[in-house]
Amino acid sequence: MRRDTPRTILAAVVVLHLLVSVVHGLAHGAAGVSGNGPTMAFVVIVIFAGPLVGFAWMWKNAVAGARIIGVTMPSPRITSERVQRHDRRAARHALA
Repeated sequence: MRRDTPRTILAAVVVLHLLVSVVHGLAHGAAGVSGNGPTMAFVVIVIFAGPLVGFAWMWKNAVAGARIIGVTMPSPRITSERVQRHDRRAARHALA
């Protein structure tokens, strides 16, 4: 495997992530679902900028850049699960 092959693969993953995120955001807009200030800050900083910053950082320090990508890309899923659990608990509490 050539030296730049992992970077090339990771670049493709980051670009694909960005494209999916843009399409997902457009779908939210079309459905009239928008976030509040903290939610939008999370989306911009973690979902959009995080993987791009990590990829750019890879040119200076490959391991650190890959770690940034590895932390920021799954974080929306983890956060989403926590929010859903919180919403279910709040709904149960409201019904009691």
